[in-house]
Amino acid sequence: MQLDIYAVPGSQADGLRPFIRPGVWELPDRGQFWYLAAVDRDRQVVGAAVIDPAVDEAALLSIGVSPSCLRRGVASELLGSAIGMLDKAKIPGLRVSCALPPADWQALGNLLELNGFSLQEMHYAYTARLDELLAHPMLAQPVESPHFVSVAALSRMERGELAAYLGKMGVSPVVLQECAPAYSFVARGAQGFEAMFLLGQPEEGTMENLWTWLRTAGSSRMLVGLLSLAFHKAAETCPPETNVLFTCVNEASDRLLHHFLPDRQPTQCVRVYYSGTEPAEDAGGTTDWDSLLGEITEQQVTAYQ
Repeated sequence: MQLDIYAVPGSQADGLRPFIRPGVWELPDRGQFWYLAAVDRDRQVVGAAVIDPAVDEAALLSIGVSPSCLRRGVASELLGSAIGMLDKAKIPGLRVSCALPPADWQALGNLLELNGFSLQEMHYAYTARLDELLAHPMLAQPVESPHFVSVAALSRMERGELAAYLGKMGVSPVVLQECAPAYSFVARGAQGFEAMFLLGQPEEGTMENLWTWLRTAGSSRMLVGLLSLAFHKAAETCPPETNVLFTCVNEASDRLLHHFLPDRQPTQCVRVYYSGTEPAEDAGGTTDWDSLLGEITEQQVTAYQ
């Protein structure tokens, strides 16, 4: 299929909405993104991609193709053009991170691997209702302990210690800003923090388990206590049908979840793919993006609509 790939100015990118994931338009930095449009011989837009050109590595935020042009190389052309732009900008690679139902990953996974991306991470996410969790015998009653404290009850100094501890484990302290302090609990002991369970703010009927950690496997009862407190506290203000989303990043967290929900099947599979670039030796200074891929007029962008 003969295509032209154009860089679309952010001011004209609204015409690409049919091809772009809705959440992209809600991101505060959307004006800084790169928007690429695939145009066919009839000057119709048949696909689009959105790239966040971060300094360390870029991220593919969205890629979409017209249903009539699927499996005709449109997505591959968009990915190839994006990599070419990153080469010239000396950005070392492009990362793709996405959560999809497990059965939906085959097509996207094949596309990325055929275009030189390698799978870096893969883990599964599970969903359970709040009332379902509270009905479990081990969580039915909140476990009180002087060692258990909510993030909301921590002093400023203690929150600083917690942020520093998370940083040592490679976890961004931003998670403390994203969690619901009243529903997130830590356990403290003689060696400092012994366990953590951080729940995100409820959004559209779902709370996400942002971080779960246990110092030693032998103290799993401590973690069960934190879970019981978190879910009972959440139940005070959240409807019983609220969903809790668990992401299992390793075998230990997967075993823990299936201890409570032995027959639960994953609702989502989270994968991270990466493709490195080969920066041009003579690239330097500022890049004239218009000269790289040309411009597309607003009329051409909106032609598909």
